[in-house]
Amino acid sequence: MFEVPVRRSWGALADLEPTLGRQPVEGGDRRKFYAVLHLDGVRSSPLNAVGAAARRLLTAAVLIACGVGAANAEERRWILEIGPASEWPTNGDAPNYGGTIALEREVIERWLAVEIGMTGLATSGQGELSWDILFKKPFSLTSTVELELGIGPEYSRPLPNDPPRLNLEFSLEFMVWSSPKIGWFAEPTFSVNPGTGLSSFGATGGLLIAL
Repeated sequence: MFEVPVRRSWGALADLEPTLGRQPVEGGDRRKFYAVLHLDGVRSSPLNAVGAAARRLLTAAVLIACGVGAANAEERRWILEIGPASEWPTNGDAPNYGGTIALEREVIERWLAVEIGMTGLATSGQGELSWDILFKKPFSLTSTVELELGIGPEYSRPLPNDPPRLNLEFSLEFMVWSSPKIGWFAEPTFSVNPGTGLSSFGATGGLLIAL
């Protein structure tokens, strides 16, 4: 048996292992305490016991975190996005500001998400409504942070009587989940009209709600 003499303060470490035993040994007028630690069938010193316990706690924390991340992803079947929106035309026109609402669902796990959204913009007394369908490739950066690259058509109708436009839209969306059901997003976009060549940069951001 490999025995290591320890001070009485090591007694607190005895709770780390159920197989820890102490053997009092009489020696003169002093009583010495010996601790025997069993770790996975191997007896070692108290210092090694602390290291092993720390490794076990770290392993358990990693497994729990992975499990929670997977469970949260499974719970987010539908995602509602609400927030302000803005647009900056590249031809020098005045910028537009308004709001957006969108609904997203991951149809192929880790490969394809589809988002349907509506945006309302207004500036200088004129307004514009647009609808888009974006096909996105999701990337999980961490258990709570996601990145999505998107592309799709955008139907835009200036108000009140200007002709509608059909644009091609590109997006880059960052999603951060502060809880399994609530998070926030930021999404810069670029849209271009293939017929006229007119283009604009846009940005949306706001609240994420898992449904």
